[in-house]
Amino acid sequence: MVKSFIKNIVIMLCLLLCRNAIAGTVNGTTTTTTTIAQYCTATIGSGATLSLAYSGDDSSTSTYVDIQCSNGTPWVISVDGGTHALGELRRAYVNSSGDRYVPYRLYSDVNGSNELQITTNNTINGIGVATAATASQKVYLYMKVLHSDINPSVLFGVGYYTDTITVNLFF
Repeated sequence: MVKSFIKNIVIMLCLLLCRNAIAGTVNGTTTTTTTIAQYCTATIGSGATLSLAYSGDDSSTSTYVDIQCSNGTPWVISVDGGTHALGELRRAYVNSSGDRYVPYRLYSDVNGSNELQITTNNTINGIGVATAATASQKVYLYMKVLHSDINPSVLFGVGYYTDTITVNLFF
């Protein structure tokens, strides 16, 4: 008896709710707006390591920052002084029988005429050229250990000298 009562209520509710359904068509227009935001991405090439063997003469190596920005987007790369800078000179560090440092400089050009200093002139500017997913720009960083920066009274021990620099991309 209870089952048939519930069954009758469900059927009646369905009839009451369904009787107001009307079929028809509604037409209209709408306007949509899409905004494409400026974007930039960056990756460091060469495994993010600047590595060289110093033997007493000027030595250099390079790596690059691969930048992909939307077309027309202005960007700026800044490079800090690293973790062991002294004044305007970056230094790689090793602790083997006392603290030892090898001074080095960073440049934005292969000739070494545009030094990326620590407190000033430490940026590289550009404008995005990406028109497809694969378009990018390579910005090279050149590391040089100059014999003229080496203090002749300091003896360097054999070792793995390291420094960590931070490269920031602003857009």
